[in-house]
Amino acid sequence: MVNGGLRKEQHVVKRATKASGLVIQTFNVLEQEVLDALSTMFPHAYVIGPLQPPVNHSPNDPLKSSGYSL
Repeated sequence: MVNGGLRKEQHVVKRATKASGLVIQTFNVLEQEVLDALSTMFPHAYVIGPLQPPVNHSPNDPLKSSGYSL
């Protein structure tokens, strides 16, 4: 099972190196070191985020968690 998962990850990374761009959903201030390392491997990496849920999809109960956290 682990080997199968690793092969899949290797396949994803190999395909990412051939992509014209890589979009990463993160908060760059919190993960700057990781993003700096990724930018050496993927020169066309773009950071977006943190993404917020649309207003019309917010829970009816304002105290209920929306599932997002930092």
